[in-house]
Amino acid sequence: FADYEDVRTLAMHRVVQAEMLFLDSRKKEGFTLDAYIESGHMGVRNGEPITLRALFSKAAGEHLFETPLVVDQILAATPDGRLELTATLPNTRELRWWLLGLGDGVEVLEPVTMRAEIQAVIQRMAAHYA
Repeated sequence: FADYEDVRTLAMHRVVQAEMLFLDSRKKEGFTLDAYIESGHMGVRNGEPITLRALFSKAAGEHLFETPLVVDQILAATPDGRLELTATLPNTRELRWWLLGLGDGVEVLEPVTMRAEIQAVIQRMAAHYA
């Protein structure tokens, strides 16, 4: 990666060919993979797991019956025809991206901090289209 000093990651499934070099590797001072992952990079986790409670439209959430997010998830129909999900999940950026990608097909109820975070993103998005 030339003279870059920041952490670089590779999508291994995209590597077509590699060649072993007999050069010393460069290690960033104070870098540990565990700390890097714990800080939320790579989307693996960001702190402790969360209990997500969300309402899905039938179209947005019915796949969760066949492909659950986690083993402990609870998915139940509500009187208004939506699906309520309760699940303990890793706190990741990918979770937020997935939820935002469902658009108006999902409403995050808890945790309230995630609800507020998603609400703020939606408000910034709406401002772009005002």
